[in-house]
Amino acid sequence: MIKIVIFFNFTVLLVFLEIFLIKLFFFLGEDFIIFYYSRILKRKDILKLIKKENLIVYRIEKDGQGPFHHKDIDKNIIEIITSNYTIKNNPGLFQDPKLKKIAYYLKGKNKLKQYVFGCKSKEDLKKWFSKENLELLEKEGFKIKKIKISHYFEGTNQVLFKITNNKQN
Repeated sequence: MIKIVIFFNFTVLLVFLEIFLIKLFFFLGEDFIIFYYSRILKRKDILKLIKKENLIVYRIEKDGQGPFHHKDIDKNIIEIITSNYTIKNNPGLFQDPKLKKIAYYLKGKNKLKQYVFGCKSKEDLKKWFSKENLELLEKEGFKIKKIKISHYFEGTNQVLFKITNNKQN
């Protein structure tokens, strides 16, 4: 009888703890996730996620900046480009299941701005930008660049890599 009561009390305690953690998560929101990944993940865990091989990536940019973060781009153009996006085909950095952990880690360490996006193939680039969107961006002065990289994080349809030490063509 004592074992049953102890087991029951322990189970009830776990349920209350889980409810508390869920409420805490919703209360703290994204800041809690950033804190969690930037403190709990160790540098060695992040190093395991880095792909270390030479790769040519395709990136759309103007003056070293991509269209989504360019200081001079008309916001209406971004709305046109993203109007057909889906989380499945075009997951944002924090929605991409392959990049989410590293994104929160880098954000928590204030290093996310040191990284940019590119695509492993022209086919992946077409998942982000239709032919019409590419023409629209070309009119705005954006060009497709081929960049040789050696270290990167691989996402669903994109790669995340550090801005420095890459050769552009």
